[in-house]
Amino acid sequence: TGLSFFDKLSSEISKLGYNLTYYYGDREYRKYSHISNVLYSLDFFIPEINLDIEFNGDYWHANPEVYDANWLHPVKKVCAKDIWEYDKNRNESLKKEFGFVIYEVWEKSLTKDGNESIILEEIIKLIKKFAKEKEMVNINSILF
Repeated sequence: TGLSFFDKLSSEISKLGYNLTYYYGDREYRKYSHISNVLYSLDFFIPEINLDIEFNGDYWHANPEVYDANWLHPVKKVCAKDIWEYDKNRNESLKKEFGFVIYEVWEKSLTKDGNESIILEEIIKLIKKFAKEKEMVNINSILF
């Protein structure tokens, strides 16, 4: 259809009735973590269900399937294992402080033949699951 994966994802999320706040488009969503004392940018964020969908570029995030732990990133000037540790701490901070659910997609897995539609389907299932859970919580808070 000519649409990028991100356009398809945006379209599907809109069909489900959710607001999509995203970094890859015109808007940027940031959260300041008091735990790690860092301002984090989120790739795609659905505030109604606290879902952060992160698209990790193989190069910028040093995909462990591509790079050795001691590989020195020529731009960031840190080893791959340090990039992995930063990403791990980032995700833990966002989960702990804000209750975010983090769904990560690696560039390598997204660009593999046939995976794009599978990953899109997984994300939509996840959104529906969290929407249903949130709906149940809202119903229970009214009833009890």
